Amino acid sequence: MVLFLPQVARSQSVIACNIGSLPSQPANYKLRGSSQLRLNKNEEALDCFRQALKDPRANKDPEVWNGLGVALARLRMFEDAIAAYNNAINIQNGVAVDRVNRVGNSNRVLPEDYYIFWFNKATAQGDLGRTEEALATLNKSINLRANYGPAWFYRGVYLRRLGRDNDAAIAYTKATAFAPELSYSLLYKEQIAGDDFLFWQGQGVGYTRIGRYKAARAAFNRSEEIRQARPDIPNQENYAFYYEGVKFLDEANNEQALIAFDKSTQVKPDFAEGWHAKGNTLSNLGRYKQAIASYDQAIKFDPNLHNSWFERGIAYSRLKQPQAALSSYRKAIDIASNFAEAWHNSGKILYDLNRYPEALIAFNRAIAGESLRGGIEPYESLFGKSVTLYAMKRYSDANIAVNKTLKLKPNFKAAIGLRDRLRTR
Repeated sequence: MVLFLPQVARSQSVIACNIGSLPSQPANYKLRGSSQLRLNKNEEALDCFRQALKDPRANKDPEVWNGLGVALARLRMFEDAIAAYNNAINIQNGVAVDRVNRVGNSNRVLPEDYYIFWFNKATAQGDLGRTEEALATLNKSINLRANYGPAWFYRGVYLRRLGRDNDAAIAYTKATAFAPELSYSLLYKEQIAGDDFLFWQGQGVGYTRIGRYKAARAAFNRSEEIRQARPDIPNQENYAFYYEGVKFLDEANNEQALIAFDKSTQVKPDFAEGWHAKGNTLSNLGRYKQAIASYDQAIKFDPNLHNSWFERGIAYSRLKQPQAALSSYRKAIDIASNFAEAWHNSGKILYDLNRYPEALIAFNRAIAGESLRGGIEPYESLFGKSVTLYAMKRYSDANIAVNKTLKLKPNFKAAIGLRDRLRTR
């Protein structure tokens, strides 16, 4: 899939698509166009996708139309880009011209993959100043993939434009929580107003959710600088205590952090983020039953707070209640389907319960997923897959998986031991 990135200036030149000595087939033009987009060589990319679309097969590939739209949008031809995205969206049962055997010996584009077409269309509408339309289109993208961080970021931008500040703050927080490695302030800096304190506050809350307290403090400091320079922005007492709690967490002072988060939820009892942070603090102190009670309060006020469902699962695991933990992880996955850590922890529980086929699915999803919390490395999920395959007596597959594990972690003693056992099979 091609991700929409901020535009670059349009050149007056027309650059022909260069596929070299490769056959004049739509797949080759598509692949060349995609590679040129990654290099920001948008004029050649545009010609590549146009050349591909001369073949009727490419007309049935929504990814080609999407690539055309991205090239047009980067060249600031937004109306034409929207038309291209509409063509992508309107293709039912799209067939990709450049890949086979993706799922069930099919090269069809899956319905859930269409989220990126809706997202790209929304950004083009937003660039034309059609904010209400852009927001409605963006919602369709989020409905297809609820944990796509950039969609939540743009939702925050558009809601901010419409003066819906509370909703914008929530969107910015989710943008960070769903894509913690993405540097929005660099990648999408043209979309962020210099005095948008809500963006920085949302970043701070998002980083706090996942325990990145230094990054959270930096974001909160920027938010506070903006707020103090603007007397029109009211002081929110619950956030003042929340910021204080984050500072104490960064200093590993859990007792003082707990006091601060207590105050934040006393001031605003429905402050879900305060309850979540309090739960994390209680978990740090080993007070897991109280932590679960705090996560329950967070979920009560924000049922889609996937981080609370995940941390709740960890707390139940600490209390040796695997079924309750598994249920919590599944709730987290329902909200964030590619949540690698939740899949991994689910796989471990299922393995311990001797539910090996389900465990294998979970570890595979963890391997293919995205890290939204940290604490689990890819080699650990690969090793989980290895031992599960071993338990299922699928020794050849287990050997492949454990060797992949050892490529990532050559000195991993448990994996070395499993590999040695497999050699005797």
